[in-house]
Amino acid sequence: MRFTLLLALLCVPLIVGCQGCRDESADAEKEKNKIPIQDFSSAPAQTFPDDQGVIGGAIKPGHWFTASQSLKSNKEDRRGELESHIDVVTGLSFGRPINDSSDGANVESDDTNKSIQGRVANLRPVTLPKGQGRRFDYRILAPRVGTTNARSRLRSSFVASDRSSTYETLSQPFDTLSYEEYFFVILTTRPERFAKLQVADWRKPFRSELEFDNQSANYRIVIPQSGELLPLSETMLDWTSTAVVLWDDISSDALTPGQFQAINDWVRFGGQLLVNGSDASEAIANSTLHDVLPLDPKGNVELDSDAGSELLSNWSVASDRSTQKQIALLRSQSGRIAIDGSLARDAKPIESTGGLILSRQLGRGRVVQSRFDLTSDWFTNWQSFDSFFNAVMLDRPRRKLIATSEMEMPTHQYPDLGIADAVPTINSKFRLFSRDSLIYSPDADADADATKRDETKRDATTTVRSNLDPFTRSDPVTGTSGWGGYSDASEIFKRILRSESGIEIPRSRLVIWSLGYYLIALVPLNYLLFRLIGRLEYAWMAVPVISIVGAVWVAHTARLDIGFARSQTEIAILETQADYPRAHLSRMVAIYNSLSSTYEFQFKTVDAVADVIPDKAKANDAPTMVFRTDFEEGPSLSGVAVGSNQTQLVRTEQVVDLGGGIYRSGDDLINESDYEFLEAIVVERDAASKSSVAVVGTVSAGSKTKMRFSSDRRVKVPSDLPLQTTELMSRLLRAESMPPSSSRMVARIDASVPGMTVVPSANQVNAQTVVISHLQHPPFQKRQADVNLITDFRSEDRL
Repeated sequence: MRFTLLLALLCVPLIVGCQGCRDESADAEKEKNKIPIQDFSSAPAQTFPDDQGVIGGAIKPGHWFTASQSLKSNKEDRRGELESHIDVVTGLSFGRPINDSSDGANVESDDTNKSIQGRVANLRPVTLPKGQGRRFDYRILAPRVGTTNARSRLRSSFVASDRSSTYETLSQPFDTLSYEEYFFVILTTRPERFAKLQVADWRKPFRSELEFDNQSANYRIVIPQSGELLPLSETMLDWTSTAVVLWDDISSDALTPGQFQAINDWVRFGGQLLVNGSDASEAIANSTLHDVLPLDPKGNVELDSDAGSELLSNWSVASDRSTQKQIALLRSQSGRIAIDGSLARDAKPIESTGGLILSRQLGRGRVVQSRFDLTSDWFTNWQSFDSFFNAVMLDRPRRKLIATSEMEMPTHQYPDLGIADAVPTINSKFRLFSRDSLIYSPDADADADATKRDETKRDATTTVRSNLDPFTRSDPVTGTSGWGGYSDASEIFKRILRSESGIEIPRSRLVIWSLGYYLIALVPLNYLLFRLIGRLEYAWMAVPVISIVGAVWVAHTARLDIGFARSQTEIAILETQADYPRAHLSRMVAIYNSLSSTYEFQFKTVDAVADVIPDKAKANDAPTMVFRTDFEEGPSLSGVAVGSNQTQLVRTEQVVDLGGGIYRSGDDLINESDYEFLEAIVVERDAASKSSVAVVGTVSAGSKTKMRFSSDRRVKVPSDLPLQTTELMSRLLRAESMPPSSSRMVARIDASVPGMTVVPSANQVNAQTVVISHLQHPPFQKRQADVNLITDFRSEDRL
């Protein structure tokens, strides 16, 4: 027994040692198989507006947009820059690419694919605390390319400040919207309640299954993920691809001040804001958007079943068999909620809705407010729901379903317009004058062929589609409000700058007079001065001083530096909406250099975009521009190279604050802005298309000016205005370029509007700003219910 116990004690160290060897071996094996920690980790980029239910997202070609990139440093604190690019890949064996290389996109292709890289890259500073994932927003321009099967991809790279490391972030493909398609954003925490909108026939019209090449869509429904930060842009200039926002039950705390400001600007320039019931009304009433509501909510009341029945009856499609059933459902239940409150002065109920749908026109845009929840069962189960939403909520023309045979799928058409497919001017009301407006010849009588010549310059497809809206240009790739130097305003800017830009060479008269003044000051005046004071010997000492002063004076008068000269010539259009203090400013700047130099365009606020206009002959070889964004300060466009004795055109846009609005009260023109307007003329056109003119002259800041209208159609703009602004103002004042029931003021500012800095500065600066102030827009049209329903064509055989 003792021997056995002794033997066991002797074996314990051996057993423990062997176990230790096995543990060390297992630890070594684990260490060997351990996956090393990466320096960085990332998630794929998001494009704004972002949809919580879709992997990836979408962009609209030729439009600026905001994107975000999530990034984390896993090992240490890092600082650096995030550089982002966007590529569009199209399959040439499928679809039909439409690309105008004059936008300067860099194109690479093989036998099956074409890769188009956006010419504007983004660069923004980033700070990465160890172990903390951070989201970085940036802004970038989508290449102007359109196909039936294009896919886009955002590529981002983190480059450390010390250039010691580089990390390529994860990326994923994005869809590309067609030219007629726009974003429809729903702000809600209950996306399941809006499933009916996802399959609505106004979103994607009915088409035959055999029409493989015509699978058009009017809207892309986007429901952003509700959370700490909504994936929405903070500048109107990135909202040009969004047509509609439906606000449901999102709290006002979910949006940033910048997002509220962007929506406010976007509505004034043509956005449609739909406010759904009491939750949305209260949220907006408690925000900086409160002054856009048609009805200021004061509480809830019981929904009037008679008013609901009136709405259902009046907007029911003729063949709808569900209307009476829905009216019975509405009347069978009490306690349904509706909002109550006071109606805004310029708001009104939409006709035939029982006072349950209210609307308000703000500038070019529209706010529609429902007093009840649009997702209520008595409303959404109504067969005419899509027809009602199309006509009343979206202000779109009525439709008719047509089938050429009993076995063929019926397709939508627009009988009042004579077209089968919707176009951008139907789907989106958003407009920017410098991008979208058709600007005709200033004097049709003197140049009868001017309009015809202007039309022939445009793409044939564009001209035909513009006939639906004779005042708006529709691009076959970007739709309306796309970025690029193709608009009428841009063409006028280019022509003016090509003739006006460059160094102003001193005239020979200046040289002769300068030499004469110098000799007079040097000899007789110098002699007489010192002779009178009795110190004639000092006259010789004054000669160097007189020479230096003369040289400085001549250089200042000629505005030239010795051996080096720069000039900056700017022409701009400032567009304002009635009684709104913020305006859209579109500039084109010509930079001339006697020697090569690189320029940077800096902006004070986030509401700015910029890009160079490349030479068409060298568009494909144009260098990539760098657009820097840092949301703590305004963006900048850097790397603008101007060669020796050459001129470079740069196009910029901003949303600027004027300090107050410009509006009309009867025959009084009220200017509450901080700016003085020169040569102001007001043109109005009544419902019968008769026009009248009031020559106002100078409009001082903070003034009220009486207007006296005359029926004389001939507008006399002073002929000697700088930078050829006479022609541009005359074009904008032409009554035929205005829709009926509208009025506008056209004037000029004899300077550049502050907000942009060009580095290095120029010796010669010449700038003019033409102002177009919309004093009145035409009222929205009266809409009708659809002609028929899809159920009219369904049978047992088709089902």
